[in-house]
Amino acid sequence: MRFSKSRRRKIVVVSSLLVALGMVCAAPLALAQSQRDESMIKSFIAQQAKRERATEYEEARSIVRGDLNADSAEDAVVLYTLEGQGGSNQYVQYLAVFLNRKGKLVYATHQVVGGKNRKSIESVSIKDGKINLQTLEYLPTDASCCPSKKGQMRFILSGGRLKKI
Repeated sequence: MRFSKSRRRKIVVVSSLLVALGMVCAAPLALAQSQRDESMIKSFIAQQAKRERATEYEEARSIVRGDLNADSAEDAVVLYTLEGQGGSNQYVQYLAVFLNRKGKLVYATHQVVGGKNRKSIESVSIKDGKINLQTLEYLPTDASCCPSKKGQMRFILSGGRLKKI
């Protein structure tokens, strides 16, 4: 079936308007989902901080998204830091995984990945279902404040746990 030029233009305009309307309607839903996710993650970290008698260094929190379990849904990995455990001068960096279950993030697992006198995690990313961490590790001559050797760690989610690869 062939349409005239003016008819094709009208179809393009109407199609564009429908796409734009769909995006406008979906935006509040995506924002609400994002706020729920952030709230759930914050609550999880706050509970752990309370158990450890620590506080979160919120500015260091990093959330990245990607598919970790090959279900085509966007999961979340959170790198966060708890400090001052029991009044100490320590800090510990954790990696937590939250899986997307029917549009909602659900806690899966977490583990220690760095901290004072261990190693410093500088960034986190997800690629091809793997979690990639850029690190700074301690050399024997480094002060406890300042690891200097660049490194990396990689993890996969296996059997509901983080497994270093």
